[in-house]
Amino acid sequence: MDLNKWCNLKSEPSLKNLTEAGFGVPKEKQHVPVQELVKAHIESFDQAVTDGLCRVVE
Repeated sequence: MDLNKWCNLKSEPSLKNLTEAGFGVPKEKQHVPVQELVKAHIESFDQAVTDGLCRVVE
């Protein structure tokens, strides 16, 4: 184990990754395992929104 890695951790949170240019923009090639992991959640959300809007119109 690299002890130096753990000794040099920052003591406070940083928003560096959230403020970088291009944050939130999907990469051209995404990781398939990550896509498969969230696929069911996205489909469920889409169905809930679609069915919910249809029921509101009725």
